Amino acid sequence: MPRLASTVPGVPMSPAQTGMWLDQLRSPQDLSQLCFAAWWLEGTLDDGALQSALHDLHWRHELLHSRFVLEQDPMVRPAGDVLPPTLLRLPGVDTHEDARHAVERALACPLDIASGQVWRACVVRAAEPGANLFCTAVHHIAFDAASEAILARDLSIAYAARLRRQQPSFPALAPSWSAVISACRRPKLGPWLAAARTAGGTRTAAVLAYVASRLADRTGQHDFALGVPVTKRISDAFDDAIGCLIDSLCVRLSFSPGGLSPVAATVVAHQALRASLEARDVPLREVISIVKPPRSVRHPLFQAIFAAVEPTGPLLKFPDCRSTFIRPDPPRAVAELVIEFVPGIRGWPTRLHITYRPEAVSDSFVRDLVEHM
Repeated sequence: MPRLASTVPGVPMSPAQTGMWLDQLRSPQDLSQLCFAAWWLEGTLDDGALQSALHDLHWRHELLHSRFVLEQDPMVRPAGDVLPPTLLRLPGVDTHEDARHAVERALACPLDIASGQVWRACVVRAAEPGANLFCTAVHHIAFDAASEAILARDLSIAYAARLRRQQPSFPALAPSWSAVISACRRPKLGPWLAAARTAGGTRTAAVLAYVASRLADRTGQHDFALGVPVTKRISDAFDDAIGCLIDSLCVRLSFSPGGLSPVAATVVAHQALRASLEARDVPLREVISIVKPPRSVRHPLFQAIFAAVEPTGPLLKFPDCRSTFIRPDPPRAVAELVIEFVPGIRGWPTRLHITYRPEAVSDSFVRDLVEHM
């Protein structure tokens, strides 16, 4: 396996990574930054080939073998002595649900990113439906939603090669994290401004208006902000990079106390989203330093997040196996209230998925919110 020289330079963390790193320092046992991806694999699974494929991915993508440490600044430090994760084969279980609970229990524990423990993986076989459930957990500081497809693609290539007792041949080199960060520092806003100009015609803007108006109705608050995650993958150069390439927009929404019609609410949401997108090159942490809001243990700008997520996930293309992607709920919500918009496809309806922190948001409030959605 490849090893890195001790002289490999560190790279400053992105603003989003710095925020996650600080959260980890404050709450080392917090599980809200774990990103889960799981696949049902029907057919013959070779654990040895899968373990070798995990090793291949570990050394292919810099963030998967990096330490996240404080030097003069918070830094990403690629390291040749950070060992790949060991595939954990769990004892077999009876049912589909038993398997999901087993992998969640096995992986729902803190990762020590300062020492380079960034990800782990496990697999369990369920007698019913007679398939293996394979699951990965990666710290958000090294992973984002777009990384799922890259992980699935590269793992499929590596597994197929290892099954043939060969070295994997990937279509392109994975970019170094320093190259990725350098590209992110040259924002190309044209596509985003074009998207902002047409946001009023998208389902996302309409659903944002719908969610915000329901929150206004149920909380009695009519001027508030929602966090909206956005990708910073603004170039094809990022197509082969597993990493955390996101930031959050702070979208301020103001509704009249008497309520707005759906059309008027959508206009408000469209204008707020457009204004936030036009300033998306300003990192959220810089926005906080400019605004200087009162500080507490809560997020200084927003307590609820609205996110649009892909309706389907990537498939693992393993020889002799048929895969089905699932995305387990995180062991802890990433914010006090997270509302995810999942667009409908092929006849399936649009749906909203809600997770929350029970110490901050009551069960009764969530039930009331769901009933009025």
